[in-house]
Amino acid sequence: MENIQFKPKVNLTILVRDKDGNVINKIVKEDDPLTRWALRSLYSFMTEQYTSIKYEDGRVIPSRFSNAPASWMYKIAIGTDATPFTMDDYRLYQKERERGIIIGYYKEEDSIIWFDLKTDFFIETDKTYYEFGLFGRMQDFAFLVCRDVITDGVSVPANNYLTIIYRIILGTV
Repeated sequence: MENIQFKPKVNLTILVRDKDGNVINKIVKEDDPLTRWALRSLYSFMTEQYTSIKYEDGRVIPSRFSNAPASWMYKIAIGTDATPFTMDDYRLYQKERERGIIIGYYKEEDSIIWFDLKTDFFIETDKTYYEFGLFGRMQDFAFLVCRDVITDGVSVPANNYLTIIYRIILGTV
């Protein structure tokens, strides 16, 4: 019998674009680790069992998904702190802005399904961002799925766009 494993992955693409949409800078980071809280929420989603999840506001609450697809939402946030990632991260250290997302693309190939979660930020003044986060929602609370730190930072000139794309890859190998 073939050994089949469920291996979720997350990739991050960061684009700095000018007002005409031309790409000034592109950064791609593959195989993001999921936070402990994302893995626990995935367990709850798949089993409908209770688990403790640490939310963005710091509270740890026993939670469980029920009728989750109807209430599931994501947001993407950007921040200015360069503290390295740990599995126990639950928030951005210096969150500056956040936005809801657009599902940019969905695709199925053989046993792999993936979709993009995307948002654009218009940056009014010169700014450098170091941390990027993808948040999910359980009940009325947001929890951190991924937190990425770009050590050298991503500089965005004034009056340009910062596009963040998280690709969620679900599949079997």
